[in-house]
Amino acid sequence: MKLRPLVLVVGAALSVTLVAGCGGNSSGGASSSAPVAAAPTKAASMVAGEAVAAIKKATSGRIAVTQTGSASSSSGASVPTTTSVEGQFDDSNYQLANSYAGGASLNVLIVDQKGYVKGNVTYWTGVGLPNDDATALSQKWAQGNSTRPEAFAEYSPSKVRDQLVSDLDATTFTSSESITVNNKAAYRLQSATGTQLVIDAETMLPSAMKSQTKTYDMSQWNSVSPKVAPPTSQVTTG
Repeated sequence: MKLRPLVLVVGAALSVTLVAGCGGNSSGGASSSAPVAAAPTKAASMVAGEAVAAIKKATSGRIAVTQTGSASSSSGASVPTTTSVEGQFDDSNYQLANSYAGGASLNVLIVDQKGYVKGNVTYWTGVGLPNDDATALSQKWAQGNSTRPEAFAEYSPSKVRDQLVSDLDATTFTSSESITVNNKAAYRLQSATGTQLVIDAETMLPSAMKSQTKTYDMSQWNSVSPKVAPPTSQVTTG
């Protein structure tokens, strides 16, 4: 599944593209506490397979993806360089956050079968609103027919998770080493092309993946708190 542009209308055209991004997690030095036992020795293919299985079983999580290298430079102003997806993998409750080249940003919130969007001034002026209107709208969550949950179905947590799994399945990892991350045992896998993947040895869930075109940052597996709708005083409809 390749994430594609999504265009919305909320009183004015909202050009929204959600693609998966974020920085990798490197192996950190152990603290002054007791030494951490090394992760059991396993083949890289086995570790990667167990990670995919653990991801598919997860009920919630945060996945952020940053486009890097040629993917970032050729994406254009309408495509976010970074997207963070945080929520339930049944897609019932989640939040998306995009950052674009030039400083524009857009947030999307899905709660109780309703969708809300909130952009900064740079985003709204970029889609054609006058500066005064953009300033006023940037202080509110916009809600309307075009912000319904189905409008974001392709970019929901489950879809971004599936993209992560697809990227993992498409990568042949050739080496595996035991490292320590945040004073916990972990695996670091590497492919022949330089893609690196860091996986918690206890849960077998990944925390970072970096390739030539994108960087994943992953956290809050099975522990994302439900999002709540913004107060009505902060919502504008149209």
